[in-house]
Amino acid sequence: MPKVSVGGKTGYIWPFDVNQYGPVCQTITDYFGQRESPGGIGSTNHQGIDVSWGGCTGAEIRACKAGTVEIAGGYGGYGNAVRIAHDDGNQTLYAHCSEVLVSVGDTVKQGQVISIVGSTGNSTGPHWHLSAINSNGELFDPFELFPPSQHPDGKAAESSGGSIAKDPSEYQDEIIQGMNELGIEVTEDKVQCMIRQIATESGGDPNVVQGGPGSSVDINTFAPVADGWTCPWCPSSTGASCENYNRAHGLMQMIPTTFISNAQPGHDNVFNSYDSILAALNYINRHYGGDFTQIGNGTGY
Repeated sequence: MPKVSVGGKTGYIWPFDVNQYGPVCQTITDYFGQRESPGGIGSTNHQGIDVSWGGCTGAEIRACKAGTVEIAGGYGGYGNAVRIAHDDGNQTLYAHCSEVLVSVGDTVKQGQVISIVGSTGNSTGPHWHLSAINSNGELFDPFELFPPSQHPDGKAAESSGGSIAKDPSEYQDEIIQGMNELGIEVTEDKVQCMIRQIATESGGDPNVVQGGPGSSVDINTFAPVADGWTCPWCPSSTGASCENYNRAHGLMQMIPTTFISNAQPGHDNVFNSYDSILAALNYINRHYGGDFTQIGNGTGY
C-alpha cells in the first residue's frame, strides 16, 4: 500500500488510560493493511487497528486529540462510531462502540471520554477499532499518530504501556516533540542536553526503578510518600518496583511526587518514555526557568 501524506502528528495520546485498564486494553488483535476476513464479515484490507477482545468490554475510549465531532452514532459496518476532526487536518474514527457519549458538532478535549468499547456493526466479538484519515480523505496507519513509546503492540513498546530500552540518542524525536508541545524553543544544544541527561539517569531504559526491589539504596529519601500510599505504576513491565517508597522511576528518573506534579494531561504513565520526557521538560521549565545549562552535566537535575 503506498504511503499517504499525513498532517501534523504531534500531541496524540493513546485512547485508553493504561493506569485504569492495564494491558488488557493494550492488546492489538489486528493491524492496518491486508489480512484474512475475520468471520467472513470483515474487510480483507483493514483500514485501521483493532484492540483487545472480551476483557476490554465496557472500557472508556478517550479522544486521541482535541477536535470537533463529525460522526456520532450508527455508521454502517463500523457500528456505533465517533469521528473527530483535528486542527492538524487529520481525523480519527473510533468504531464498534457499545455506547456513544458525544454528539455531532461537539468540541471535545484531548483525553475526554467519547464512547464505550462494545461489539456493534461488522464485529465478531467485543473490541475497539481506530482509523486515521488525512486531509485528502486517505486512510493511513494510526500508529503514525503516536510516538514509538506509546505503541502498545509489543513491536515498539511493552504491552503495559511502558517502553522498551534503547540508546539515549534514539529519544531525539520524542524530545523535540515534547519541546514543541510545551512551547519550548527547540535547539540542538537543548536536545543534546536532554539526551545526555537520559544517559545519566536511566541509560535509555524507561522501566528503571531506583535501587530496585529490596534495595536500601535511595538517594532521595527512605520514607514512604504517605501511610498506605500505593505506587500507581509499579511494578514496571520488567518487574522493577519502588515498593511504595519515594524512589525515582522511569526514563528521566523522577520521584512520584515530582512526576505527578509535572505530568501533562493524558501523559501520566511514568514508564512511558514520552510521558517521562514531557514531565521532565515541564520540570526544567518551572524549576530552572528553561535554563538547559543545568541539564546534561553528568549529575542529577
